[in-house]
Amino acid sequence: MIYINKIIWIISMIWRFISDSIIFAFPLMLLVSGSDAFLVILFCGIISLVNELIKFLTKIRRPDKSDYLSFPSNHSNVSMFIALYYNLYPIYLWSLLIGYSRYRLKRHSIYDILFGFIFAFFWIFVYQKSLSFLYLI
Repeated sequence: MIYINKIIWIISMIWRFISDSIIFAFPLMLLVSGSDAFLVILFCGIISLVNELIKFLTKIRRPDKSDYLSFPSNHSNVSMFIALYYNLYPIYLWSLLIGYSRYRLKRHSIYDILFGFIFAFFWIFVYQKSLSFLYLI
C-alpha cells in the first residue's frame, strides 16, 4: 500500500509540474522573441485580469471544493493564447497537457478548460486587431 501511495504522489507531482510550467513560458518568450514578446506578455496579463473578473462574477466552485474561482481556467486560456501566437505544434501539445493537468489535479472541470481554450481564440483575434490598429498610428 505504501508503494501505491508513493506512485500516486509521484504522478500527482508530475501533473503539478506540467500545470505550473506556464511560469517558464514568459522568460522563454523573451529569449525567443525579444522585444516582440512584450506585447504578448502584456496581453497575458490583461487576459489574467479579465479571467479573474469573470471568476469573481460567476463564482463557480472548483471540483476540489477549495474555492469558488473555477470558471474559466486561466492556465488553459493563457497557454492556448501563447500556442496560437507562436503557432507551433509542440506548444499546442504543451497547452493541451496544461489543460489536462488542471482537470487531473481537480482544479477545473472540463468545461472550465474548454472555455479557457475558446476564450484564447477570442483573445488572439483581439491581439491581432490591436496590432493592426497600432501599426496604423
